[in-house]
Amino acid sequence: MKFNKRVIKRKILNYKKADWVGLNNDLKSVRWDEHLHCDAETGWFRFKKILFHHINHRIPAITITDKDQPAWFDSETYQLCLKKEKLRAKSNRTGLAEDYKNFSQCRRDFKKSS
Repeated sequence: MKFNKRVIKRKILNYKKADWVGLNNDLKSVRWDEHLHCDAETGWFRFKKILFHHINHRIPAITITDKDQPAWFDSETYQLCLKKEKLRAKSNRTGLAEDYKNFSQCRRDFKKSS
């Protein structure tokens, strides 16, 4: 019996297209002493509300489908993975130390990025 895997859609923030300068300016323009002159719990609630209001305004959200890849596996990571696999195949095919060195370096870069 075959079951279809349920595709999960979720929204995430697209930090690559964020307006960081605008967000920084928005947060600088907030009069924090007026909003945070209260007890700690209320201040924390107000801080989060203001922060997320400006984040949602300046950082676009995208909808992703969670098939077989985690959310951090974006296009740049995918391209690096393809490069790593090509270098691995070349290293296995030729058996040269230089090709293995290139593959090994690319594998380290891939692990650091993910």
